[in-house]
Amino acid sequence: MENLPLLGSDAMRFADRFTIDELGLGSLVLMEVAGRAVADAVTRRRGPRDGPVLVLAGTGNNGADALVAARHLRERGIPVQVLGLGPESKLTPDGRVQVDLFRRLGGRVRFDPGGPAVAELCRHLPHASTLVDGVFGIGLDREVRGFRADVLDRAARSGVPSVAVDLPSGLDADRGRPLGVVLPAEATVTFQFLKRGLVLEPGRTLAGQLEVADIGIPPRVLARIRPPGRTLGPPALPRRDRCGHKGTFGHLLVVAGAADRPGAALLTARAALRSGAGLVTLGTSADVLARASAELGPLMGLELGRVAVDGSAVEAALTERSGLLVGPSLPGDGRTGRWLNPLLDRSSRPVVLDAGALRALDDLARLRDRPGPTILTPHPGELGALLGVPAAEVQADRWAAATEAAARSGAVVVLKGASTLVATPEGRVGVCLRGNPGLGTGGTGDVLSGMVAGVWVQGFDAEAAASAAVWVHGVAGDRVARSAGELGLVASDLLAAIGPVWAELEATDPTRTAGVAPPAPGHALGSGVPGGLQPLGEASPAPAAGGASPTEDPS
Repeated sequence: MENLPLLGSDAMRFADRFTIDELGLGSLVLMEVAGRAVADAVTRRRGPRDGPVLVLAGTGNNGADALVAARHLRERGIPVQVLGLGPESKLTPDGRVQVDLFRRLGGRVRFDPGGPAVAELCRHLPHASTLVDGVFGIGLDREVRGFRADVLDRAARSGVPSVAVDLPSGLDADRGRPLGVVLPAEATVTFQFLKRGLVLEPGRTLAGQLEVADIGIPPRVLARIRPPGRTLGPPALPRRDRCGHKGTFGHLLVVAGAADRPGAALLTARAALRSGAGLVTLGTSADVLARASAELGPLMGLELGRVAVDGSAVEAALTERSGLLVGPSLPGDGRTGRWLNPLLDRSSRPVVLDAGALRALDDLARLRDRPGPTILTPHPGELGALLGVPAAEVQADRWAAATEAAARSGAVVVLKGASTLVATPEGRVGVCLRGNPGLGTGGTGDVLSGMVAGVWVQGFDAEAAASAAVWVHGVAGDRVARSAGELGLVASDLLAAIGPVWAELEATDPTRTAGVAPPAPGHALGSGVPGGLQPLGEASPAPAAGGASPTEDPS
């Protein structure tokens, strides 16, 4: 599921409509292939003594896909029971075709509203071995209510494993959030392209095992959509110059540390060094430096003030270095802001802002006019403060929050957390599917920020550096969890784990070339999709194969 395009619901409807109306591939053809893919997924999961498959079909085109799957399962000799949810008069035209065909081939289906549907579900659930969930698709845009909510809730509590058609019913296709109630899936067969809601938590967990089924929509449609999203995958690394030296690969200044938390500064600086920076200087106050001096190892130390960091000393030090990472364990108040904000206005060096530096930033918009590029690495609370909203609002729509911050600031934004996002000012978003809950421990975010800066200072562009660091950080976290467990994972474990990941990339990447050559402008890391494509225009909602009718009633 890496290096794949991610589409929102509007873009997916456009892809369907373009394929049907412009290319002439009929909606029933797409639906037939989609439903058969679902039937294949159910068949692969069945045991020889499994009971009937219970198909839950809504009145939209998602339900029609489910009816195709039911027909194929029945033709394979698998016992199938179909429960239609809602009045038959509400079926889409394609749904009516599928119902008629199912009946002509000997199948039985009745569409029941309200109480009868719930009673039918209760009658069939105890005997079912698998559910096919075709109640709602990408057209759902409000909370599920009424008897359908009752059906989804009872099905979820039954424990019968579910295979979802395109996405679990009740899941927001764009945000990955439940719309009232969701029927969790053991597996989800999604059609042609991943939907954003399937990779953003909690949708990523609710979707179970993901399978992307090719239903015949040609890849060329992406050129008309210009999808702003992509799952991150192994980055392409430039080969280090054989004649290079420590000064060739960038000199990073890390300004970090508090007297009671020197560890954050050390983790950050070491992670940068482990990620390829030629030289890393840890600049901090005299008391922090005294506590950390015995642990510096290959790092260089620089006193930037006696009790607190002095801005003039930072600015002077930065003139002799390639880039700056500032923030871990620094106070996020006026003490930092008084020197940081003017420095950002004047310095043309690449700057990564994290932790205390983010809290001390007085205005996101001022970053647009600074003479140098910027990367922000916030967690949801820090991003919420920058946007003036609670952290819970950021978590409710991480995609929107990250893209808004990137657009306002002109910076690349790395929104940490489950399914870490990399958002650009141009609207591209990368989503990392690597990582685990064990990374939710102190210091892992400092390691990630250090990795971002360590890669960037070597000559990558900002998006490529952030994407590479995020993916490698997630892979390293997964490897540590396999050996130490999620409960036993600590941030310092990552420092040893990231080196082997970089080594494997160096050994297996056939695209590496001599010299440090960052990706061409307008390319998302590993995407293969050039910038400058025609953006998706305003598209009126329309029923489409593989998704629910936008007009279907969730109540």
